[in-house]
Amino acid sequence: MSATHFLVVCIGSAFGGLLRYGVSLITNSSGYDQHFWPTLMVNLIGSLCIGIAFAISIKYSWSQEMNLFLIVGLLGGFTTFSSYSLDILRLFQNGLWQVALAYLLTSLIGGVLLAWIGYSLIKN
Repeated sequence: MSATHFLVVCIGSAFGGLLRYGVSLITNSSGYDQHFWPTLMVNLIGSLCIGIAFAISIKYSWSQEMNLFLIVGLLGGFTTFSSYSLDILRLFQNGLWQVALAYLLTSLIGGVLLAWIGYSLIKN
């Protein structure tokens, strides 16, 4: 990997992190009192966007730099699977197993479904 590739991923990741923080600010200011809402929103939005980006990258033969910036950097910096795992652990630890299970299934099924929808919207 070249220095240009590292720079492209770094720039994309910085923007992805800022977008993730923005979603967190918006979600928290909306009155939700559960700490997992921002992560859930980011994972679902990110799944849709990565499906769209993947389909566009195939359809239009994006450069490696564009793939690194958008998919690895921007969307990689935006989505937060590790936070998702910690949220579920905390819900289980607090005895909220029904909420934890609903969160787990919504994220997994919704994420894959939205990635498929995003991909399907662009592939043809």
